[in-house]
Amino acid sequence: MKPGPGRPAGNSLALAAHPGGTAKIGDVVDANLRTKFDNLYVCDCSVIPQSWGRPPTLTLLALGRRLAKHLLETQ
Repeated sequence: MKPGPGRPAGNSLALAAHPGGTAKIGDVVDANLRTKFDNLYVCDCSVIPQSWGRPPTLTLLALGRRLAKHLLETQ
């Protein structure tokens, strides 16, 4: 069943992907999301080591808030 008029997307077989793991925390970025390059931080799905099957929205919001706090404290 495909999503469409009159059919909620949640009741369909439509799939979504949240790519991650290309700039893993502890591998490409440190705990503060900083790369080896000065003033370059990464704060998106790529820092999450593996997919956990849920939308990453709240996790990314939390990471963004944490990074903002870190940047303000280090100025």
